Amino acid sequence: MPVLDLLTEPHDAELADLQTSEAVDLMTFCRSVLRGEFGSAISLTPTGIVDFASRPVLAHLGRDASQVAGVSWLSLWPQGERQKVQEALDIARLGKVARFQAASPTPEGAPRWWDVVVYPLSTDGCQNPEGRRMLAMFRNITALREGQEKLAQSLRMEALGQLTGGVAHDFNNLLTVILGATETLATELSAGSEHRNLAQVSLQAAERGAGLVRRLLAFSRHQSLEPQGIDCSGMIGSVQTLAERLIREDVELTVRASGVPLYCKADRAELESALLNLCINARDAMPAGGALRLEVSGMTLVGEHAHELGLIPGEFVVFTVSDTGVGMSAEVTRRAIEPFFTTKGLAGGNGLGLSTVYGFARQSGGGLTIDSRPKLGTTVRLYLPRTAGATQGQLELPMTPVEPAKSHVLLVEDDILVRAQVARALKGLGYRVTVAGDGPSALIALDASDDISLLMTDVVMPGGMNGRELADRARRHRPSLSVLLTSGYTEDASPLGSGADAGTAFLPKPYRRAQLAAAVSAALTRPHPSIASRPGARQFLRVRQAL
Repeated sequence: MPVLDLLTEPHDAELADLQTSEAVDLMTFCRSVLRGEFGSAISLTPTGIVDFASRPVLAHLGRDASQVAGVSWLSLWPQGERQKVQEALDIARLGKVARFQAASPTPEGAPRWWDVVVYPLSTDGCQNPEGRRMLAMFRNITALREGQEKLAQSLRMEALGQLTGGVAHDFNNLLTVILGATETLATELSAGSEHRNLAQVSLQAAERGAGLVRRLLAFSRHQSLEPQGIDCSGMIGSVQTLAERLIREDVELTVRASGVPLYCKADRAELESALLNLCINARDAMPAGGALRLEVSGMTLVGEHAHELGLIPGEFVVFTVSDTGVGMSAEVTRRAIEPFFTTKGLAGGNGLGLSTVYGFARQSGGGLTIDSRPKLGTTVRLYLPRTAGATQGQLELPMTPVEPAKSHVLLVEDDILVRAQVARALKGLGYRVTVAGDGPSALIALDASDDISLLMTDVVMPGGMNGRELADRARRHRPSLSVLLTSGYTEDASPLGSGADAGTAFLPKPYRRAQLAAAVSAALTRPHPSIASRPGARQFLRVRQAL
């Protein structure tokens, strides 16, 4: 049959049946080759010895034809893939088409994945399985596999984020009770007594637990952020000052700022913490000393490059932290941002450093990449959205001292333990307190008392009405009511909306007695509308966590 006929003759159905067909004749094989599905081929003897290899195969192996001819095909594969190859040979010898996917790195170690089809041929009508020759056709699927791995990792990270966010929320409720009760014990017990010392130790442990939960919330993108325009050159200057105190004398720190003004949109405190975290990781990767480089530059991300980073195309500021340390393998690099994954051993850290930076970057509308090779060092790039300029300092609102004895607080909290503890703390601060377990009960209590001046409510509640909806409904009937939101999910700190932002404060769980007192006072001190409407004024008051 002429070659042109092979190219034009319909054969899709025939090719679809290859997996179940008997030994393939030469015409069927040629059609699949001419269709262009495979670009590399190896001809095998009935015993699996290579007697011909195409140029693409030789280029991948880094050998010439004389080095491949007469060699067992099995021996050309890595040890971990040989069982798949052997099974394919066994199937082909029985006259069936075999197909498998396996990895075969280049001589330089670059990963390569192949989709391989082994065809048993019967051009001479041979019926002896031992006499059949075989042809193996290869298709490079490395890009496809890498895309699948990236998607799988993204799904794993998303699932981990949802899990850690949920655990952190519940644990913050427990820590609110523990911190409050332990602080009360430490205050009431006699100074210097053994029991008071134990209470102080318990308080410190609870604070460390609260810090751990905050890092989990950062990874799960549920932390509370205050994004603003930041002067990036000034930022890395301040980070340099702090980093110089943390690195050893055998580590040479080099800092380079961009020659043009660069501004990014992010939470300043969290960005500073992220860069310091990366510098500390770089230091720890150079136990024998080395060079640490911190730099900032601008970059425009478009098309495929932005897609690979999971970012919306646009202008970004890139913070780069690189070292000349021990580096990481490809497998370790892939897992580096997973929470609790660490290469530093039991005493080296909790494995939340890079995961926290990753969560901060994603929540800020940016991304994070890690390039590393064993013994060649590591480069981490933090991408953040670029903005036109720095944010001016916010106008602090004047606060008039509040007399607790004259203030009545409606506390709405569905968790019984948290409700009891916070009510006890508010009464200890001198406030009158009414409690409710859900939104509908709170509205009934609000209607029954005309002197309630503050609604303190959890954001996440059962009963079909969350804290935001409760605050909106309460303010429709009582516009002068002040509101204090609280939640174990600090992402719930975003403003209420509906023009009801003035006089609203947010207090993240867990919190100490002093933080509770400050938050209640801030919420009760409602600013004058003319002040609240000024440009730059903080219409949404926020009491930042200081544990």
